[in-house]
Amino acid sequence: MKVRWYPQSFVQVRTENHIVYIDPAMMGSMGDILRSLIPVGKGRSLPQGFGTADLILISHHHSDHVDRDIVRQLTAEKTVILAPQKSLSKISLGGRAVTAGQSIELEGIKIEMVHAYTPQGSRSMTFHKKGECVGFVLEVEGRRLYHAGDTGLIEEMRELGHIDLAFLPIGGRFTMDIAEAVEAVKIISPSTVVPMHMLKADPVEFKQMVEKKTSTKVSVLKPGEALTF
Repeated sequence: MKVRWYPQSFVQVRTENHIVYIDPAMMGSMGDILRSLIPVGKGRSLPQGFGTADLILISHHHSDHVDRDIVRQLTAEKTVILAPQKSLSKISLGGRAVTAGQSIELEGIKIEMVHAYTPQGSRSMTFHKKGECVGFVLEVEGRRLYHAGDTGLIEEMRELGHIDLAFLPIGGRFTMDIAEAVEAVKIISPSTVVPMHMLKADPVEFKQMVEKKTSTKVSVLKPGEALTF
């Protein structure tokens, strides 16, 4: 199994038999996000080597997590799209609406939809309300992968069970910051964690703090870099 990460939270999971994409949008800065709000011409195109998806998972409707043109490029007749209703309405490409607490199995891949939100009081504004977004736990080829989506440090992380690989946001403001993400690692205790949705946060600082305080390994990926799992 190989996983690749692209900013902010775009992840490809590629196995011998399946290609799964999570949060398909390629935005590395606040400038990218702001430009996305003013549609000019066609959306972003993908680098070479992206195959069409068996499964596309979308955590929520914000433009740095779902780009309709990218989703279209990744979609084939076989593709299944799972996303909250607001995200499906945004892309208008069909799919199945999901909410936290649901569990689905497709072609040998188990997908659990889990909570993702910014707790009240943890930020000056609540950008991600409870019930509006989801995270995902995938069980594939005997491994459990957690993609947290945009979330703060939440109690529901205690209910995730064993996690082999976790993708956690560390950027602060809209999501957990580094210190909160380190606390999340302590709670989840994944074997490996990959930082994402970093904004201006330093992933090396996150790596040093996690590996000093826990037994979890941190893999800091460059955009498009693969981690063999």
